[in-house]
Amino acid sequence: MVYKVENIIFTDNLEDISQEIFSADNKYCLMVCTSGAMQMKVVDNSLTIKANEMVIMATEFFVGQFMRTPDFGGYLLSVDNKMVHELMMEICRVEPRWWDVTKKLQNNPVFRLRGDKNVKLLETYFAMLKLYMEGEQSEYRKKTYLLLAKAATYEVLAGINKRFRSEEVAEAYTAGDKLARNFVNDLKEDDGTHREVAWYATRLNITPKYLSYVCRVKLNMTASGVIQEMTCERIKYFLLKTDMNIKEITYKLKFPSVSFFCKYVRQHFGSSPLEIRKKGRV
Repeated sequence: MVYKVENIIFTDNLEDISQEIFSADNKYCLMVCTSGAMQMKVVDNSLTIKANEMVIMATEFFVGQFMRTPDFGGYLLSVDNKMVHELMMEICRVEPRWWDVTKKLQNNPVFRLRGDKNVKLLETYFAMLKLYMEGEQSEYRKKTYLLLAKAATYEVLAGINKRFRSEEVAEAYTAGDKLARNFVNDLKEDDGTHREVAWYATRLNITPKYLSYVCRVKLNMTASGVIQEMTCERIKYFLLKTDMNIKEITYKLKFPSVSFFCKYVRQHFGSSPLEIRKKGRV
């Protein structure tokens, strides 16, 4: 059965997989094979996933033609751009080699799970996710399965990063790759205190128009969209994870006034800062 709740699609029956399973909003997927094998057609190529292997890639690259062995089984988790962008913003804050890992994963989307413990841990996350998604829904449960989906993704990324750290990474980076990496690194260092594309373009010695072009090609977002994601991520952190008052957060993020900050938050979250803090979620 395929479970679809808000921005997550999940199934533990991979016989249900077809091109139609991916909605317009769900752009990235993690597929884990627990038995048998599957071959699938992707743009300009095909790939095969076997037992204890997984594939991570944008769903736009799947062409279809899924061929399975009779004993094929596993899990599929698909999430939308919003969650992917949130994860990207969080990962780039803690992982200095995030761009190297991203590039390596793009070129090698099939990844082998090493160790029975890692396989069992991932299966546990998926089993819990299924229990929550097939049960009665509530605001608390929605929060839980979103956290479970993130936790499973982080577990996968931890394994990928550990493997890549032990390998010699020697990817050929284009000028666009370097600009996109440097742009997000500047965002990370700036910590959401500047929100103008021109400010970052000046630091990178390029025009705002070219920076936006590079972001669309390399990050699948506009430059202003990436900046907005970082700013919103920091706003959520300060509202939900600290005791700073609204005036202090306004000053920390360099908004011109409290009223301007509140207007920005309402525009992007649909609620006031105090409402977000009271509810404990966004």
